[in-house]
Amino acid sequence: MDISNQIIGSFSQNVSSFYNSNPRKSQVEIALDVANFLFNSPKRIMFIEAPVGIGKTLGVLIPSILYSRLQRSQITYATATKNLQDQIFDSDLPDLKRMQILGDEKKVLAMGKENYFCIVNYQNNREKFKTSQRAVDIGMAIDKCYTGLRKELDQVLKNASKEETTDHEWDILKIKSDQRKCKLNYCPGHEYRNSFQKHPFITVTNHSQLIQTRINIDNKVPGIVSVYPGLVIIDEAHLFNDNYLSCAQEQLSIEDFKKISRFAKDNLRLKKAATQIKKKLIKLSKQKYGLQTRHTLVYEDRVNLSIIREELIKEESFDTNRNGEVNVGGQVDELVGSIYKILDTNNYISWITSDNGEKIQFVTKNIFDDFEKLIKELSAYNKIIFMSGTLTSTNNSEEEIKSIWGISNFEYKSYESPFSPENQIYLCLPKEGFKVTRNKDRMVQPIVINCIQPICRQIKGGVLILSNSLELKDKIRKDIGNTYENRNVFSQGDDNVNELSKKFKRDKSSILIASGSFKTGFSVKGEALQAVVITSLPFPVKDDPFIELKVSEYCKRLKMTPTEDNKFKISYDIMLHDLEQSIGRLIRDMGDYGVIYITDSRIYGRNDYGANLQRWFLDKGYVIHNNLMELSNFMANAKNKIHRHIQQYNKENNLNKLKNIPQITYSPSNHSKLNRTFILKKKEVL
Repeated sequence: MDISNQIIGSFSQNVSSFYNSNPRKSQVEIALDVANFLFNSPKRIMFIEAPVGIGKTLGVLIPSILYSRLQRSQITYATATKNLQDQIFDSDLPDLKRMQILGDEKKVLAMGKENYFCIVNYQNNREKFKTSQRAVDIGMAIDKCYTGLRKELDQVLKNASKEETTDHEWDILKIKSDQRKCKLNYCPGHEYRNSFQKHPFITVTNHSQLIQTRINIDNKVPGIVSVYPGLVIIDEAHLFNDNYLSCAQEQLSIEDFKKISRFAKDNLRLKKAATQIKKKLIKLSKQKYGLQTRHTLVYEDRVNLSIIREELIKEESFDTNRNGEVNVGGQVDELVGSIYKILDTNNYISWITSDNGEKIQFVTKNIFDDFEKLIKELSAYNKIIFMSGTLTSTNNSEEEIKSIWGISNFEYKSYESPFSPENQIYLCLPKEGFKVTRNKDRMVQPIVINCIQPICRQIKGGVLILSNSLELKDKIRKDIGNTYENRNVFSQGDDNVNELSKKFKRDKSSILIASGSFKTGFSVKGEALQAVVITSLPFPVKDDPFIELKVSEYCKRLKMTPTEDNKFKISYDIMLHDLEQSIGRLIRDMGDYGVIYITDSRIYGRNDYGANLQRWFLDKGYVIHNNLMELSNFMANAKNKIHRHIQQYNKENNLNKLKNIPQITYSPSNHSKLNRTFILKKKEVL
C-alpha cells in the first residue's frame, strides 16, 4: 500500500471538497512527515513545532487514523485545556467523519470526574434544588443522557426549553473527586467513564489524566484511560511538564491538621503547633488576591511541623508481626511520612497553596528526572507525537529539546507560519502611560481609557482581554460593568469555561476578560475576535518556590552558571512562550485580522530586555506601532492586503509540486507483532 499517495489523495479529494478550497501545502507536509515517522522511523518520539493556523491538528490526525487502523491499535489525544478537548471531539473528529476519513470507530471524550454527573448524587440531593419542579426537569433530562457530561445535560435541558444547570446545581450532581462508582446498574457518568478503559479507537483526554494513568500503572493501580499499545498525541505540549507537577505533587490539607488536633487530646504541645499551622493556612486562603499562589514555608512553619512530627512519633504505638517485622500502629504514620518529606529540604521542595483550598504541597526535587522517566515509559509501548506552536525559544531547537526534555532519540520538525503579521496584525506597543504596579487600581483607568475604549470604537469584532492578575481582571470588569460601549462584557468565572467560550463566539462584538486557560487552546475565528489586549508581559513570579526550582534546573540542563543574569534569561524565555501563546489567540484563520495591544511600557523602559523584545517582534515580521492612530486605516484595508497574500500563497499549494515526498509504504507482514493481542514485556530502551 502506497501511504504517501493515499494521504495526498485524502487532502486533494476529501479535505479539499469538504472545505471547498485547496489544501494547505504546510498541512500536507505535516501529514507526510508524521506518516514517515509512524511507518518508517524506528524512533518512538516526534516533536512538531508548528505555529497557529498551519492546520497541525488535521495534519497529524489523518495519517494517525490511517496508521492506527492498519495497526489495529488506538489513538490517545491529550490536550492541556477543555477548550481544545471540546474542539477536537465536537468539531475536528465529526468533520473527519463527514470527510469519510474517519468511520464509525468508537471515540470517547475523557474529561475529569467533575465534568460528569452521578444519578446517586441526583437522587440523594433532590430537595436541594430550587423547586421540586426543577428537580423533576433535571431528572427527566438525566434519563436522556448517554455520557453524563454537563454539556450534554445542558443541551438536553435547552432542547426542552429549560434553563441550563447552574454552578450550584452542578455541584450537587457532579461526581466528586473521591467518589467511587455508584451501585446502580446504570449511571451515565460512571458507565461512560468506565468505557475509557475498553480500548476505544480514539480517546480525547487531557494531560493530567494521561499522566495520572502512567503514574497509577507504576504504582500497580488501574489507570484512568487506556494508553497502549498505539499512538499518543500530546497537543499544547509546552504545558505538559507543568501539568506533570499538578499530578506528581503531594499535599497535607487543613483537614489533616484538624485530624491531628483531634488526635492530640491532652498533648498541648502538639495541639498548639497544629493550631498555628491551621491559622496560617486559613489566613492565606482568605487573601483573595496576591502576586503568587505558592508561598514559601517560613522558619516558624517548619518549627511547628517539626514539633508535630516529633509529638506524633511519640504518640504512635509499635508492635511486631509473626515474622518479627515492626508494624506502625495508629492512623498517623502517613502524616508523619509527609511531614518528614516537607522538612527534608535537600530532596523536596514545598509551599503553601492559597488558590485552591488550604494545603501544604510538596514535590521531590528530582521531579524533572521523574518527568523524563514517565515519557520514556510511555514511549516503550507507544509512538508519541508532541506538538505545539511554542516548544522552543532558541535558534538550536533540537539541542534545547535534548537539554530541557532530557530526550536524545527523537524526530523534530518545524514549519513556517502561513500568516503575514505585517498584513494581519496591528501590533501596538505604547512607549508610555502603562506602568505595571502592585496597585492594580492605578492600572485600570489607563487600560480602559487609553486602550479598551478606543479599540472598541475603531473595530466591530470581539475583544479578548488577557490578564496575568486575577485582581486586575476583576477590577477591569468592575470598572466597565456588564456592558461597555454598547458591547456585552463577559468575565472568566461568570460561567464554566465551555459555556463562556460559546457565549463569546456567538456575540461577535462582545468583550471577554480572562486569564489562565484562555491563553492557550482558545480558538475563535473571524469577526468574533478582532482584538487581544495583553495587560502586562507574562513574566513568571520569581519568588514562587517551584519557579525557582524550574529556573535552576533549566540553568543546569543548559549548562549555564546559575547567576542572576542567567536565571533572568530563563525567566525571559518562559515569558516569551507565554506571550506567544497569548498573541496566538488573534489569528486563527487565513482571513483573520485585528489588533494586538500590550499595555506594558516596560518594553521601552528596561535596558535588560526591552530592545531584545522589540527585535523579537521585528524578526517575526511585525510592524510596531506606538499608538492607535493608524488602526482605522489598517482595519479598512486589511481584507484586500490579506486577499493578495492568500492568492500568492495559494499558487504554491499545488500538491504535485511538493518536494522530497517520503516513499511511505505499508506491508502487514512487517508489522505483524502490532496486530497481536498486547502483552507487557521487556520495555524498549530509548
